[in-house]
Amino acid sequence: MSITNAGFYQKNIDLFSRLNKDIGDIQLEVSTGKNSLSLKKDLHAISNLNASEEHKLELTQFKNNAERVISDLEKINLSFDQLQNASTRLKELYVQSSNGLRTPADRIIFKNQVTAIKEEIFVISNSVDAFGNGYFSGISGVAEPFRVDNFGSISYSGAASAKSLQISRDGDLRQNFSGNEVFLSAGQVNAKFSVFDAIDAFAESLDYEYPAGQSSN
Repeated sequence: MSITNAGFYQKNIDLFSRLNKDIGDIQLEVSTGKNSLSLKKDLHAISNLNASEEHKLELTQFKNNAERVISDLEKINLSFDQLQNASTRLKELYVQSSNGLRTPADRIIFKNQVTAIKEEIFVISNSVDAFGNGYFSGISGVAEPFRVDNFGSISYSGAASAKSLQISRDGDLRQNFSGNEVFLSAGQVNAKFSVFDAIDAFAESLDYEYPAGQSSN
């Protein structure tokens, strides 16, 4: 994931830092008596000074938001790396198990491995940030957007829209992802399916010999 806006915001931060220094110089002159700002003569200068202070507070908040977004996205990148590795292992198991010479004992081993990968992906789907907000819970922010029932079926209780933070007056950045778009919307536009359901189907297919009419992995 490329966070291309970080440099732009850093330039703005540097610009306002220079302005803050100028403001500080003016404040020092006023406090030491070198420059006296009277309400009657210097109303415009006083107004600018107050506005600059407001800009400084606003910029500080934008800077903090941008740093938090970048930190969260970097950690989410790690989660996506883990998901990619898990997907690669599933593909390898698919190739290895798609062999009519595999014994029932072999298929049990494969099924246990597939189940373990599903559990790994489930744990990743409930990853949280330092504040306990789910990386894949969307704007809901719930810590555990995915739940598993007694039958191993996994459901999503998070939001469909991603959460974002404002990093400028007219812009914001995505802070997390909706679990719906990451885990429940695999496949083509008109044929979406759940990653967890697909893994369950793969595991179930290993209950049968290959090829067997009842199921296919």
